[in-house]
Amino acid sequence: MIEMDEQMLLNHYNSIFDQKPEFSMKLGLKEAKKLKIYVYYPNSKHDFYKLVTSGCTFLYQDRNEYMMFLSKDTPVVKGTADKNLIFYPLFLLKASLIGIDQGLFLSYYDLAELSEEEARGVIYLPPFAIENEEVMKLIYKDKDINFLQVMPLSSKQFEFAKRHDTKRFSSIFYQMNKKKEIVKMNPFADDYLKRDDYLKF
Repeated sequence: MIEMDEQMLLNHYNSIFDQKPEFSMKLGLKEAKKLKIYVYYPNSKHDFYKLVTSGCTFLYQDRNEYMMFLSKDTPVVKGTADKNLIFYPLFLLKASLIGIDQGLFLSYYDLAELSEEEARGVIYLPPFAIENEEVMKLIYKDKDINFLQVMPLSSKQFEFAKRHDTKRFSSIFYQMNKKKEIVKMNPFADDYLKRDDYLKF
């Protein structure tokens, strides 16, 4: 049975993505049993995978929920034995919970460092791949809920972002979004991020 808080978020996501999720995953955390990730498949409105959290706002009171967008070419398969299905959602939540566990309030353009082999860290961005700005506007008990896009970064990107202003660094994502390439910016989906030219302003 879905509780009202979760149903409110689910209705919001369904409205933004113009579809219902294909399936959901519980994270199996003792302290956060209600934490879930909903997985939306590519559709005609948004031709890429959408992975979104439900529960962070209500469990941790940080007023944030998190999104990750994956290229439609990413092998995300429904089945618990598939490493792609397991890895991406756990990576998303691991990234989002780092700051929460430290009592921090994460906001746009913050960096979080990880120890994954494939990525050095993440940057939190507005959900650029969603054209409808209403995704940024949801109120729960008279307080805003923020939606943060979790963008994985390679080691080179992470070091670059640390040395420069993160908001300036994120401007490249705005430019790529205009070219409809934002969801290709995933180091696990393809080789796009191995190019150096995207770092040259």
